[in-house]
Amino acid sequence: MSIKTLKSSVILTAFTVCLCAAAYSAVSTSGPEFWVMFNMQHMDGDGDMPVQEFAITSGTSAAGVVQIPGTGFSQNFTVTPGSITVINLPANTHISTLDGTQSKAVHITADSDIVVYGLNRRAHTTDGYLALPVGALGYEYYAMSYYSDPNTANPGWPTYWGSQFGIAAAHDNTTVTIIPSVTIGARQAGIPYTVTLNRGDAYQLMDAGFNDLTGTFISADKPIAVFSGHRCARIPITVPACDHITEQLLPVHAWGREFITAPLAGRTSGDTFRIMASEDNTTVMINGVHAATINKGQFYQVIITNPSYITSTNPLLVMQYANSAHYDPSAFGDPFMSIVFPLESFSSDYHTASYRLHDTPDPAYLNITAPISALGSVSVNGTLLGAGIFAPVPGTPYYYTQLAVPAGPAAYNVTAFEPFGLSVYGFYQYDSYGYPAGGFLPPMPTQTSTPTLTPTSTITPTLTATPTITPEPEIAELTIQKKVAGNSTAQGTEITYTVTLYNDSKYPAYNINIWDTLPGALTFVSGITHQPASVDGNYILWELTGITLSPGETLFLEFSALISGETGGNVISNTAGADYNDGYYTPDYMRHPPIFSDAALYPGSAVAVFPNPYSINGPPLKISNLIPGSTVSFYTLSGEFVYSIKAQCVTESWNGTNRRGARVSPGVYYYLIINPSGGVTEKGKIFIVR
Repeated sequence: MSIKTLKSSVILTAFTVCLCAAAYSAVSTSGPEFWVMFNMQHMDGDGDMPVQEFAITSGTSAAGVVQIPGTGFSQNFTVTPGSITVINLPANTHISTLDGTQSKAVHITADSDIVVYGLNRRAHTTDGYLALPVGALGYEYYAMSYYSDPNTANPGWPTYWGSQFGIAAAHDNTTVTIIPSVTIGARQAGIPYTVTLNRGDAYQLMDAGFNDLTGTFISADKPIAVFSGHRCARIPITVPACDHITEQLLPVHAWGREFITAPLAGRTSGDTFRIMASEDNTTVMINGVHAATINKGQFYQVIITNPSYITSTNPLLVMQYANSAHYDPSAFGDPFMSIVFPLESFSSDYHTASYRLHDTPDPAYLNITAPISALGSVSVNGTLLGAGIFAPVPGTPYYYTQLAVPAGPAAYNVTAFEPFGLSVYGFYQYDSYGYPAGGFLPPMPTQTSTPTLTPTSTITPTLTATPTITPEPEIAELTIQKKVAGNSTAQGTEITYTVTLYNDSKYPAYNINIWDTLPGALTFVSGITHQPASVDGNYILWELTGITLSPGETLFLEFSALISGETGGNVISNTAGADYNDGYYTPDYMRHPPIFSDAALYPGSAVAVFPNPYSINGPPLKISNLIPGSTVSFYTLSGEFVYSIKAQCVTESWNGTNRRGARVSPGVYYYLIINPSGGVTEKGKIFIVR
């Protein structure tokens, strides 16, 4: 293994900064061609028929046509930058069969890329979806829906029932294989069945009882568009009122492993999330804490009240649900479902649209989740947003805001210097809608397969496939690690940062860029070995165009900083990032999505452990001046582990019990305090007496 070393020096004014992040890939959710459909809406016999419509926007002028080939409907449209065009569709465009095919798929084409949102609405039950262009479709999907509440059953209103999914075909002779997660009529749970669709066909399976189709596996031999939701769901299941929920689903190849979630505006009791796995033995972590281990097609459901960071060992689909009106003290709004895009799907330039629910002045909302390095550059229709309106997502380099905007229909161009996440939603009395604004998805797989049924000795057939193998992309996967060395965060302290890049893949990386966003005002002192750094305010960039990092090689960068201002005893957190080219992400295509690492220097305040000696028959032992997130561990003199505490507050306590709950024996014990970044804050002895 070879090591390449680079050094530089800076002087900085200390201020807390967290890591920046975001990555995107190749296929935009804007495009020139779409095939979509609408699932069945809630109808209660009062004559108020649901209306289906599109909101179309774009960053460029575009002209196109919306067609339903099976019904003969056709309407031309134009859209100009910064505007929204609404297309109303004929009555009963939604699919009205419980288990069957109708020629109601809608075809949208344009002479340049457009963004399309579908809305399925009627009084007090509405939702919408982000339409995916044909180039973003896939071969494999899992349905995501919700439960039906038996307590809402009414012989005259069997319309609250209805877990559902639908499929729109973009190609003739498309064979779709469906493995239901539950038994729906003649469709047996776990037993595959096939449906053949032609271009313009739309298929729907909807439950007429109280089942939940979530986890149903849908695959095809040609790319398809899949839509999933519920005719009228109560969320949570027993809380009024119900509302139509729908989304166009991401294909499995577009799922991700990292997500930032932001709470919905005005909702103080939290939002419901469903987190689904694409592979067996998938570990799900929420804010660094193990939440669940699930298999492919299974989901973990949880209500989250605060912003959160969700990670996993395998790709996930994350769905955010607005809860029913009476779940929240506001008693406003109702359910909708909205896909949470993974970090790698973020964009730095969105063209999106909001709706108006009925004749109401109530605003729509833009939920923006942005890395700290993007704050100050986020703008909406050319107006910069102040960094002060953003709140941190704890434990991450991300911030979020719930920006109220006019209800619309209105178009919004939201941009920043770095990729960020964006969703759009709105509430009204017992009504709502929501959808992701868009982003970038991985390219459609070139590997194809034709599903076949192989009989087994059991009753349930096994789905197998004969794949077409394509060459492995020559992607270099580098790892980055940043560390900091220093005695304290006091003014005048010199600290040293090291950044290590390691190529543990089979392919070389080249045209490497490394950057650091430094806290506060700074003065650059010296250049970098081999190639100088460019400095723009707080941003330092090393463009290492002459360096190739071959498999097994390590690149080592070192620079120092002088804390020249008062820190107020705060943690100094600093971030390094890198991107590069390789055999797949070539200069004429795009750069490899960025990788990041941060390092934190913690104040030198001494931790107090008292009383010492400590009587196990007296009040609990106190440990104060802790950094929340630290771990306090106790050991015997021989090194045997006794007990540990994960600090949630500045002061924690211990009642003298071991991990089994039994009182420890009198004697001398060690304590060890580890700060959140893994460094030892303090260690010492505690004397325990009776």
